[in-house]
Formats: sequence, C-alpha cells, structure tokens
Amino acid sequence: MTPLEIVGVVALSAIALRIIYRTFKPASGLVSIDVASKAVDASVRDAFEAGMLCAADMVTHYGQEEVAGRIRKVVEHTRAANDN
Repeated sequence: MTPLEIVGVVALSAIALRIIYRTFKPASGLVSIDVASKAVDASVRDAFEAGMLCAADMVTHYGQEEVAGRIRKVVEHTRAANDN
C-alpha cells in the first residue's frame, strides 16, 4: 500500500469509530437517521479534505508544487460547493 492509502485507511477508520461511538453511546439513546446522515456526510467531507491535503503535502515534498496547488484548489472548490 502507498502512504496515501495508509493515511486514508487510518483516517476513515478513525472517523468510522467516532461515528460508531457517538451513535451507540449508552447514555445518548437513539439517534435519528437525519442526525446520523449529517454526521456521516460531514465525516466523509472531512476525510476527503484531510486525504487530499495530505496528498498535496506529499506532492510538495517531492517538488511538484504545481500539482499540489491544483489539489488544494480542488479542496477549496469542493468546500465551497458543500457550503452552498
């Protein structure tokens, strides 16, 4: 596996564990589907941004600043599209 894949798997695992923990806490009771759906959507967006920014940092480390800039622009465009 490449380092980017490893980082992605770790990030998605951490997010999944956080969602499971929030969903199944004994004191919290039941969670509605709308709340869980919003939490999953936010977690997936956060994981995407983290993975892409990690990739941009890795590409910058190898001297490809132009590619890293394009990756960062993709993150900004997706962030702006999700905010609307």
